[in-house]
Amino acid sequence: MSSDATTLSAPASLFKTGWIISSSDDLVYFVGSVVSGYALLALNRVWGVSLIFLIFIWAIIFDGPHVWATFSRTYLDTEERRQRARLLYGCAFWFVLGPAMVLSTQWSHRDVFAKSFFFFANIWAYYHLVKQHYGFMVLYKKKNNDLELFDNVLDRLFLVFMLGYPFLWMIISYGPAHEYLPMSLRGAVEAAILRILFVAMLGVTFLWASRQVQRLVSRVPINIPKYLLLAAFIPLHWIVISSVVRANITPLALVPLLTLPHNIQYHRLVWFHNSNKYRKPEAEDRFGFAVFANKTFLRYAIFGLLFNFLYQLPRAYVGSPGDYKTAQSILAAFFWGYAFTHYYLDARIWRVRRDPALNQSLQLTEVSP
Repeated sequence: MSSDATTLSAPASLFKTGWIISSSDDLVYFVGSVVSGYALLALNRVWGVSLIFLIFIWAIIFDGPHVWATFSRTYLDTEERRQRARLLYGCAFWFVLGPAMVLSTQWSHRDVFAKSFFFFANIWAYYHLVKQHYGFMVLYKKKNNDLELFDNVLDRLFLVFMLGYPFLWMIISYGPAHEYLPMSLRGAVEAAILRILFVAMLGVTFLWASRQVQRLVSRVPINIPKYLLLAAFIPLHWIVISSVVRANITPLALVPLLTLPHNIQYHRLVWFHNSNKYRKPEAEDRFGFAVFANKTFLRYAIFGLLFNFLYQLPRAYVGSPGDYKTAQSILAAFFWGYAFTHYYLDARIWRVRRDPALNQSLQLTEVSP
């Protein structure tokens, strides 16, 4: 992967600007994608565009195709199917899990099983966003030789707390979010949990900020891309979540607002990977249909949109599961299987250190997962 190792107008040793693809690509797609989240927020809160309309457009144009992006380099790839057969075909489990838990609710006449499933689904969805931001941070740390063990641990804790606390605060304390909980927390327990989380977040933030000051005083090179990534996505999550709570609207509003920037990041990274891997002279014999599907970006995009006929369009027809004891809920749980497969595979297929071929396709030096 090419690295724009240019420096700002300062001593070369003071700033590090190693990019994943290039300065222009990274700033537009990996950092600047946050603008899309703010744009959706403004469309809804300032100009009154329907949330349902925004969710539908986001799901069809960006989210469905971004799940396809994972499939484009796994299930369509002959070599990947052969080498990762157990992993890929084992993902059928995720399509069975949800319907089984909903059926358990019908058999037991207790809605805790179905509610637990949908609560798990939403928690995993948010964790997936956090995990991707962490992954990009790690890539920037490697590209800029920012790999001190203490800093690695502290950076991870800082990112997880700063992105995790506002979401957990909303889930625990915001009334409309309680419908996603298997059981609502109340009173002293709720207050104690939030207090502990808040104090822990403040402690981690103080340690992280102190460490940055120490590094600056010691003239440790400043990892510009890492700080830009953190400065972009941490405020986005706090602003969007607080806006949803202040407006007293459904927590489902978070989904397009926070996921659209994630979609843009992911499409750019996958296309960079696919265009490098599937355009090699020997690619067609080795990788099969993945080569045809990724011949051009237009073809990649068309297949991504067509994928909606299997995923987002029938999912939209089913709607949200309001009654946990209906066939609607069983189907809604089934369609979560696509997202779960994406989440699970995503955590397994981007481990550069353990996959030399991936390292080559991303044009990266070795990166710890």
